[in-house]
Amino acid sequence: MAEDQGKSIKKVIENSSGRTVFTIAVEKEDREMALKIVEDCEYATIASINPDGTPYCIPISPVVMGDYIYFHGTKKGQKVTNILHDPHVCLSAVGQSRQRPEAYTADFTSTIVAGTMSIVKDDAEKIEVLRKVCLKFAPSNMQMFDEAISVALKPAGVYKIEIDTVTHKQHTAPEAN
Repeated sequence: MAEDQGKSIKKVIENSSGRTVFTIAVEKEDREMALKIVEDCEYATIASINPDGTPYCIPISPVVMGDYIYFHGTKKGQKVTNILHDPHVCLSAVGQSRQRPEAYTADFTSTIVAGTMSIVKDDAEKIEVLRKVCLKFAPSNMQMFDEAISVALKPAGVYKIEIDTVTHKQHTAPEAN
């Protein structure tokens, strides 16, 4: 909106599930910076809604590929129950963070993504995601990837979030005198 100094624009989009979303979308440069926070973070949290309407939140290890955020986990559990009931989720990631007690604050970067989560069923897509996860979290052990994937592909759950909205914040406290 105009009061945001031109850094965001309000638009209506329709995602692949046909749901129309009203979004305050960050411009391309800001969106890339926001998604880089997700890509670089050690972990993020995903919030979903239990069938009884109560919230549920879990930590995940995300990777960004194109217009999607992916992660892996078990094929069953509350997250799967929730997305089968209502696929809408919210992801929260914190990038750089430093406590500043002298200023009663913290310096940080963060990103919030709202979107629709689904289960990845295509084996080629799953392998691509799992390779990227391993490159991010176990780069020194990639020589074992093909062997590990031959055992782990079938039992691994891989999930993707189609991004509806992205917001991010960067806060740097002024230096104390």
